[in-house]
Amino acid sequence: MLASFLALSLLHQDAPADGFRVFRAVFEDRPRQLVILLPLEGRDDIVGFVFHPDIGTIRKVWLGSADYRGKVYDFSQNNSRAEGQVIWEAESECLRLPDKEPSGWASTGVRFENGWKFIADGAWMESPPFRYDRLQTAYIGFDELSQKARFQISLVNSDGQIGTSFGSSMAQDSGWQWNYKLIPILEGEWRLRIAADQAADGKSVRNLRVFGDYPVWQIIRNGEAKKAQVRMMGYRIKGESVTVETQVDEAIVEWTPVTDGNGWTETFQVKGLTGGASLTLDRGIDPMPMTLSNGIQEVKRSW
Repeated sequence: MLASFLALSLLHQDAPADGFRVFRAVFEDRPRQLVILLPLEGRDDIVGFVFHPDIGTIRKVWLGSADYRGKVYDFSQNNSRAEGQVIWEAESECLRLPDKEPSGWASTGVRFENGWKFIADGAWMESPPFRYDRLQTAYIGFDELSQKARFQISLVNSDGQIGTSFGSSMAQDSGWQWNYKLIPILEGEWRLRIAADQAADGKSVRNLRVFGDYPVWQIIRNGEAKKAQVRMMGYRIKGESVTVETQVDEAIVEWTPVTDGNGWTETFQVKGLTGGASLTLDRGIDPMPMTLSNGIQEVKRSW
C-alpha cells in the first residue's frame, strides 16, 4: 500500500503546475511537509494546502501557485514556497529581527545596508528576551550573505549560559542564501545572538527569526484534557481527491479537502475513540476549537 501511495504521489508531482498535485517536500522552511494543490474550475490558479505531519493538520491555505525551489528544480539551497493570496496561516513566529531600528535589540559593529551588515571585527547582534517554550517544534531561520565564513548563532539566558549554539551553513550561492535550523525547546527566557568574526568576511543577515509550530490536538476523557500524541500515517489518492490519515492518540483521523471554487470543505472521519473520549482541534482558524468524536464531520469555508 505504501509503495502505491508513493508511486501515485510521484505521478501527480509530475502533473501540470496548474493541476492536481500531492507531494512531500521541504516547503517554506519546514521539512517533510505534505503539499496538496487542487485545481479551481474556471480559474488559472490553484488552492494549496500545507499539511504538517508534526502537528497532524494543515498550517496554511492559499490561492495562486507554487514557486518550486531547491536542488531538484533550480540547483539552489532554497526551498519551495507558496505564491499568491494567503487565505489562512497558523501562528508561528516568536521573534523577528526588523529591517530598521529594531526595538530592544543590542548590537556592536553592525549597520543596516540591504540587510544587517557586520562591518567590524567581532560584530554581533542580540535580541531582547523572548520565550518559545509553547512551541512543539522550533526553528531559527535567516538569509545569509558571503561564502567566506560562518555566522555563530546562539541562544543565551540572563546568566550568560548558552542553551544551544550552531554555525551557519554559509551561503552556497553568490547571492542571499536561506538557512534554517531545528533547535531544542528550552524553557524560560532567552536572547538570540548572532556574531561574525571578521569584517573582511563581508557577512550580512536578514529575515532572522525564531518560528515553529504549536500543538493543536487534545484528547478529552472524563472531563480532563491532555495533549494528544500525533503521528501521520500516510495518504491515499482517488482521482483528484486526497485523504490524509493521522493517528491522534488512540484515534485514527482521516482528513479530506475539496473545493467548489468559492471555498473549501474539510471532511473529518474519526474512528477508534473509546470510553466516551473526544478530540479537540485548535488551529486558530476558528473562533473556538473544534470538537470531534467518532463519525464524520464536515466544515465548509469560503475564501
